[in-house]
Amino acid sequence: MKWPGWSDFWKRLGERRLALFVGLGALLADQATKLLIEAFIPRKHGVTVIPDFFTLVHHHNPGVTWGFLRDVEGVRWILVGVTVAACLLILVWLALEYKPGRALLWGFGLVLGGAVGNLVDRVRLGAVIDFLRFEFGEFVWPSFNIADSTVVIGVILLLVVTLFGRREDPNADTGKIDSE
Repeated sequence: MKWPGWSDFWKRLGERRLALFVGLGALLADQATKLLIEAFIPRKHGVTVIPDFFTLVHHHNPGVTWGFLRDVEGVRWILVGVTVAACLLILVWLALEYKPGRALLWGFGLVLGGAVGNLVDRVRLGAVIDFLRFEFGEFVWPSFNIADSTVVIGVILLLVVTLFGRREDPNADTGKIDSE
């Protein structure tokens, strides 16, 4: 792909505003729910919503998925850097992609919004607020949040589109007759 130049970059990014609006919606939903959890549920406590199935909890996770790397020195700023880099890559991809379909725009918007939602927590608190916990008999799924959900849904959508979606072939027949 050829770099279009900065003015074209910003113009093309603006044309992909669906992804930006989806990302903003995911970010706002994530941050609003986390603020509610902080306001109404004390840290390390929970409220049972559906007995033996669903509980709202207030947990801070300084690591990544399921607390992995939580005890690593400086992991907060490493994760902040990785997240910022990933968000910038998504924005560059959005501006450079020839003709992104709606599903790709939704997928990248969900990933972008979720990543920024958890980024806000890491910068503000040094950890991500997790509050959704599900139980299935003796098995308890580790707590997570809206941002985690939007990232997972976005990645699944991107994988489905990439693996099974139709891509427009730039060399497809344009109606011209080739001279052989």
